[in-house]
Amino acid sequence: MDTWGRALGRRITRRRFLRTSAISAGLGSLVLLGCREQAAVETPGQETAETPRQGGITRLVMSATEPANLNVARAGVHAVVHAGFVYSRLFRFKTGLDPAEYARYELVPDLATSVEIPEPTTVIFKLRPNVRWHDAPPTNGRPFTSEDVKFHFDTYKQSGARRSDIRYIASIEAQDPTTVVFKLGEARSDFIPYTAYPSTSYIVPREVWTSDTAWDSTPRGTGPFIFERWEKGTGIFYRKNPNYYEQGLPYVDNVEALVIGDNRTIIARMRTGELDWAYDVLSAQEVEASGLRQKIYAPNPSGLTLAFDGKPPFNDPRVRQAVQLAIDRKSLIDRFHLGKGITLAPMMSGALTTRWGLPEDDPVSRQWVTYDPQRARQLLSSAGATGATVQFNLTSGYGESFVTEAQAVASFLDAIGLRTEMKIWEYGDYIANVLRGPRGYSGILYASVTPYTDPTYYFEIHLDVQNSAYNFRTGDDEAYRLYQRQKAAFNEEERRTIIRDLLRRVVEQALFPPMVQGFQATPVADRVRSFFYCGSFSFGTDSVARYWLVS
Repeated sequence: MDTWGRALGRRITRRRFLRTSAISAGLGSLVLLGCREQAAVETPGQETAETPRQGGITRLVMSATEPANLNVARAGVHAVVHAGFVYSRLFRFKTGLDPAEYARYELVPDLATSVEIPEPTTVIFKLRPNVRWHDAPPTNGRPFTSEDVKFHFDTYKQSGARRSDIRYIASIEAQDPTTVVFKLGEARSDFIPYTAYPSTSYIVPREVWTSDTAWDSTPRGTGPFIFERWEKGTGIFYRKNPNYYEQGLPYVDNVEALVIGDNRTIIARMRTGELDWAYDVLSAQEVEASGLRQKIYAPNPSGLTLAFDGKPPFNDPRVRQAVQLAIDRKSLIDRFHLGKGITLAPMMSGALTTRWGLPEDDPVSRQWVTYDPQRARQLLSSAGATGATVQFNLTSGYGESFVTEAQAVASFLDAIGLRTEMKIWEYGDYIANVLRGPRGYSGILYASVTPYTDPTYYFEIHLDVQNSAYNFRTGDDEAYRLYQRQKAAFNEEERRTIIRDLLRRVVEQALFPPMVQGFQATPVADRVRSFFYCGSFSFGTDSVARYWLVS
C-alpha cells in the first residue's frame, strides 16, 4: 500500500488504490524523507523516561507582536499561531521529539479519521464520532458534525482571506453526521494536504463565523484548549478542554501566551523559570549564548524571499538579476544562523526544499544565485539603473533579528549601486495594506514565506494573479504555464520535473530571488518534558497539548 494508505488509516482499499493510484502517488509525494541539514536537539530533560504528569500553568512567547485580532479566516500569522489552541483541522501533520519528524509532512488524523478518493474529483472524509465544540458560549458543547465542515468551507470560500486557494471546490455534501463529500471542479494534487494546512484549514463554528465579536471575545473550536481572555498588551490566556477527543491530552491545565517584545527580557525570564519556551523570536546566536540547556535547532520551515513591484526599474530582468547576484547568502548564514542552513536556497520554503527544490549544484541555480557583485554591477549598469533609489519594505512584526538581517540584505544592494530606503511597516498595517490591501508596496518587499506544505501553495502567491494573497508582482507567462501544469500532475516524478523546470525559469528571470533557509532556534525550559517540535503555526495542538511539566 502507498504512503497515503498507511498515513490515512488504511481506508484506501487495494481495489480503490488501484483505481486511484495516480492521485495517491501525487499526494504521497508530500511525505519528505530527509533534510540537507540535520536537526540538532540539545534536550537533556527529554532523555528521561517519565510518566506524563497532569496539571500546571505553562507560559510561553510565540511572537514579538500582538495580533491585531484573532480572526483566523482573515488575519495574518499572529492570529494563526493562536488558532492551534482553539481550533482543529481534518488532518494535521505528525510531530515528534525529533524535529525531522515534522519535516516529513506525514498526515495523521485530526477531526477526520480517514479519506477515500473514488475518483480524482471526489474526496470523501469520515469524521470522528462524538466530538463536541467547546462547552462554553456560544457553542455550549454541541456536537460537531459534517454540517459544520460544510458550513466552514462554504463560508471560507465566500469570505476567507485565502478563499481563492479553494475556488476549485465545486460543492460539499454532508452525507451523514460523520461523512462529508467534496466535489472538485478539477483534479488537484494538493487538496488533501490543504486540509492539514494550518494557515487556512482550521474549522470554525457558525456561531463564530456569523458574529462580529466572537472571533476576539469568544473564539470556540474543538481543539485542546478553551479561550479564556485576551489582555491587550499582556497576552492571551487559555484553559484545558476537558472534553478533547485525544484521550489524556492536554497535560497542562492553563496556557499563558505572553507578548514580550524585548529579547533580553525573554531570555532572562527563561533563566528564572518564568517562561517555558519561545518560538521564532530569538536569533540562533541569542539562543546559543543564553545558557539554557534545552535548545532545539531545526531547519526553519519558513523561507525568506524578495519580491518586486513589477514597475521600473524592476520590470527589467537585468535589474532583478543584479539584485539576485548581489546578495552574499553564505555571509547571512554565518552571521545570523550559526553557519547552519542552505546558502543557495532552491526557491522553496521550509522542508519543501528537500523534496521538490533544485539541487544545490544545479547549473542554472549556480549561474544566477551565486554571489557575484561584479556581475551584478555590470547588469545594473547595462540596464541604466545604477544609482536608482528604491524603497525596501519589511515589517517589524517578526522581531529584532528579522529586521537586522533585512538591513544586511539592503546593504548588499547599496554596494552594487542601488540606493535603498528602508520602510519598516507595523505588522497590522503590513498585512492590511502591503500584502492584502489596496496600497501595496513600492520597490522591493523583503518577506518571510509561510511554511507551505505543498508546492502549489508556494507558487500561487508568487505567480497566480487570481490568488487573493498574490503579492509578488513580476509576472511571467512561461512560469505561469508550468505552475498550472504541476497542479494537475499526480505522478511524483512527472510533477518534480515540471516543478524544477519552473524553478529554473524563476531563477533565470529572477522573478522572486531566494534568500536563505536558516535554522530556527527554539529554547525550552528544563521543566518541560516531551516537547514536540512543530514547524508550522499549529503549536497549540502539535506542541503545547503534548508536553508536560515536572515542577
